[in-house]
Amino acid sequence: RIKVALKQRKSVSDPFRNTNGYGWDYCMVFKVQPIETTLSEEQKKFSLKSLLNKMADAGLQTKLFYSVQHDEVYCKIRCSLVRLLKEADRVNYRLQLDPVILCNVLLQGNLKGPPEKRWAPINMPTNSHETDIDPYEHIYMDYRCENPADKTS
Repeated sequence: RIKVALKQRKSVSDPFRNTNGYGWDYCMVFKVQPIETTLSEEQKKFSLKSLLNKMADAGLQTKLFYSVQHDEVYCKIRCSLVRLLKEADRVNYRLQLDPVILCNVLLQGNLKGPPEKRWAPINMPTNSHETDIDPYEHIYMDYRCENPADKTS
């Protein structure tokens, strides 16, 4: 069965997978309500259709399919890397910096560009009697789009 499924997956053309290197990020499962079920106001307000519209408005892609028993609807969700990066910038998502790269950047400094953006090299001592933690480890920074135009496109 697995070999057949993998063969079928390879035969499906998915430009998103080719571009981004992955298929789907998340899956939500919704129970199928019998037609005679009376839905609450909350169920009507947060219907599958309204949730799908909100996800589409947010730049997410979805794919729906029924379970084998047709008692559930599976909703696969994905988002392009570009959209994820915009969201990371918007919410000031914090990422841990690579200690080796951070050390190299600090040792080089920034002596080019406008004077207000220049700074001298920084050399932090790596030997300490107070701690065993390297001074370049456990440093986080908000993610920022490198090109401000990327925020709007």
